[in-house]
Amino acid sequence: MFSHAERLLDILRQTLPVCQVRKYVTTSEKWEQAQAELCKEYKFDAKEVSTLQCVVWHEDGRYIGGAEAFSKYCKSTYNVDSDLVDTEQLKAVAKENTKVVLSMFQENQAAAANSDVALLLVGSTSTLY
Repeated sequence: MFSHAERLLDILRQTLPVCQVRKYVTTSEKWEQAQAELCKEYKFDAKEVSTLQCVVWHEDGRYIGGAEAFSKYCKSTYNVDSDLVDTEQLKAVAKENTKVVLSMFQENQAAAANSDVALLLVGSTSTLY
């Protein structure tokens, strides 16, 4: 789930001052197009990426995976776990994320006001290795 990956990124930013993160946001209507562009640009496996709700990679293009793979990566590389472990807490954060992102899109008129879900692509910088 994206909320879990996003929380891990926040923890890494707080504990590793050199860690920088960029988030790329898209609506559910544009998710497939965003996935295709990402796979083309970085040569990721389109079949694998099509199953993910978020995608995490290094700035240099090294693929990490989705939220679950990123969680394992953070644990094995930095011994960092998310403090969002309760399913209800994760759902609440996901709902709030969707609300914030849709509001952002509405303000920028980048997406229709009736978008059902916002999905997020997460790109890390080269400091995450």
